[in-house]
Amino acid sequence: MQKNIFPVYGAKFFETMVRIPRCECPHMQKLFTIIGKKWALFILHSVQEGAHTFTDIRKEIGDANTKILTDRLAELVENKLLRKTDDGKYELTNIGNELTSRLMEVSHWWGDLQCKDEK
Repeated sequence: MQKNIFPVYGAKFFETMVRIPRCECPHMQKLFTIIGKKWALFILHSVQEGAHTFTDIRKEIGDANTKILTDRLAELVENKLLRKTDDGKYELTNIGNELTSRLMEVSHWWGDLQCKDEK
């Protein structure tokens, strides 16, 4: 069972977000393709507070397959959301930091809407 590392209301948003159908905007489609892959959002969230080694990220995520995690890290580096430091740690780039900040804003907004619907 995967560990929920998002805020209380954020997990549902992120779980549904990765199932969004193809869209007309190629820029949004590329973003959804990158962050919609298994573990991508969890990786971005795990390095939000600072650089982590592969082992740190794997421990935080939990049951991620090593090959999938390796591939995902490489894709996030390739798409300039993460960088690998000289000492082998992964950290957010400026773009990655901005993306995670905006995603958390959307997550909180979505959570607020869900709370209103429950009342």
